[in-house]
Amino acid sequence: MNFVLDASVALAWCLEDDGDSYSDRVLDALVESEAVVPALWPIEVINVLAVATRRERMLSKDADEARALFAALPIVVDPFARA
Repeated sequence: MNFVLDASVALAWCLEDDGDSYSDRVLDALVESEAVVPALWPIEVINVLAVATRRERMLSKDADEARALFAALPIVVDPFARA
């Protein structure tokens, strides 16, 4: 079953102090499902990763790994969805 993925849930996978059991279950669901996100979602995610790097919440290499994770997951951008 497909579902809508909120950026805050996805970012919890990458920001050490933000993760919880809910975000872990959502990540696990992507093994069998596809996530749909609005067109603004990639910009929002990249911005949070950039700010987290600038504020030293994560290293640059960790932000790169997060971007690679998002690219590898079955996340589909719906250009017509509204945020």
